[in-house]
Amino acid sequence: DIYTHLKSPPLRDRQLMALRDPYNGLLNCAIIYIQNARPDGPAVQLMAEVPDRIERWAEGAAALKARDRLPHCWDQWNNQSQKEEWNSAHVRFFHPNQTGGGFGIQHFMTGTWPEGLGGHIYPGPRAGNASGWIELIKMAMGHFPWHLMHRLRHDGGLYLASTQHAPVPDVLAYTPGVEGREWASYAEWNEAALALARLALEMGRAAAFPAPRCNVSWLGGGRNNRLPLDITESDDVKQTWIMPYGRPGEGFGSLRCMLGGYLAKGCMHPNWFYPSGLLAPEYDDLVAHVQHNNLGVAVADASLLANAPAAAAAAAASLTSATAGGDGAAAAAAAGAAAAGGGGGGAAVWDVESLAAALMAAHGGLGSGGGTQDVGVKQEHTRPRLLLLPAVPVLSGKSGPRMKVFEDNSKSGDVCNWLLGKPFM
Repeated sequence: DIYTHLKSPPLRDRQLMALRDPYNGLLNCAIIYIQNARPDGPAVQLMAEVPDRIERWAEGAAALKARDRLPHCWDQWNNQSQKEEWNSAHVRFFHPNQTGGGFGIQHFMTGTWPEGLGGHIYPGPRAGNASGWIELIKMAMGHFPWHLMHRLRHDGGLYLASTQHAPVPDVLAYTPGVEGREWASYAEWNEAALALARLALEMGRAAAFPAPRCNVSWLGGGRNNRLPLDITESDDVKQTWIMPYGRPGEGFGSLRCMLGGYLAKGCMHPNWFYPSGLLAPEYDDLVAHVQHNNLGVAVADASLLANAPAAAAAAAASLTSATAGGDGAAAAAAAGAAAAGGGGGGAAVWDVESLAAALMAAHGGLGSGGGTQDVGVKQEHTRPRLLLLPAVPVLSGKSGPRMKVFEDNSKSGDVCNWLLGKPFM
C-alpha cells in the first residue's frame, strides 16, 4: 500500500512528489502526488507553471524556431550531441541528492536553467492563451482583478456570456435563497438549472448557472466541510465534471460545486441564437458590478411564478391595450398561462414561452441576448440588467420559439447537449 509510505516519515512532510525516470534516473512527471498543499502555496504554483510555460512556448514558436529549438518539447535537443549536453545539464539543474529512505528519495530543482543550451527560459511576453491561463488561475484562487479588467476590457466584456454589443449582458438568476437551498437530489437541482436556462433563452438573457453547495447530502454532506473534498459519485455526478468554488474569506458552508452539463464548452459560448451563461465566480462579480454601477436589479413577483391563472388574468388586465394593438408577447402570456393553469391556486405549470412573455412584459422586454442573426437587442435603462427568480418555475415540456431556433442551429460544432436533453459526459 503506497499510502503507508506517503503518510509516514519522511514522505509525509513533503508537499509534492514525482517518480524517478527509469531511463535517465532523473525526474519524471508522468505521475505527481501532492498533499497538504495550500491553494496559494509553492506546490500549486509549480503545477500552474507547467501549462503556463507550454502555452508560452507554443505561442512563441517563431522565436524558438529562429534559434533552432523545438516549441513543443521540454528537452530542446535535435541530435545526439545536443541530447548528451541536455542530460548533463539535467544533472546540474535538478542536482539529485540521495537521502535514503528505501525509495531512493532525491531532492530536485536546486540548480539553474541551462541558458547556453536552451536560450532564455521563456520565448517572449505572454500572448492570448498564456495570458488567459494566468487570469483563470487568479479567478480560481479569488485573486482575479475584476475591477481592473472591467476597465481594460470595457468594449469586449469579461464574462463568457459577454458580446461586443453587450459586454455586461442581461442576466436571469435565482435568488441566493433558492440557489443555496438543500436540494434533495441531483435530479431536483438539474431540473431547476434547466428550467432557468430554458427560461433565460426565451427571454434573451444569459443564465447564471446555479451551483449547489458542496455539502448537500447527495454530494457528500458533512464530509465536504473539510479538505480533501469527498464527492459522492453516481451516474449523474462525476469528479471530472465538478469545479469547486469558494468566495474569498468564506468557509466551507458556502463552498459551491459547479457541475453538470453546463460546464461543456458548447454551453458557455454565446452567439446570436444562444445568450449562454455565467459560472459562479463570474456571477458573483456581475452582481457587484451591476450594483456598483446602478445597472438595475429586480426580483420577479413570486405570485406570478406560483399561480399561472392568476398571473394570466393580471397580465391580461394590465396589457389589454397593448394586446389590442398587436402585442404578440402579451397575448401569448395571457393565452399560454390560461391554457397551462387548468384550475385554481397552487403551483403553476407554465409553457416557457408564456412565462417568458409575462416576465418580459413586467421587466422591460427582450434581453440583450435575444437578437437575430443580423440585429442585436439594445440594452435599455428601463430593463434591469439582473432579474432574480424567487422560486423555481414549473415548466411544461413544450419548447419555446427560441429553443426551436437553438435546436435548428445546434447540429454541429460545439453544442450544448445538456440544454438539448442529450448525454453530455
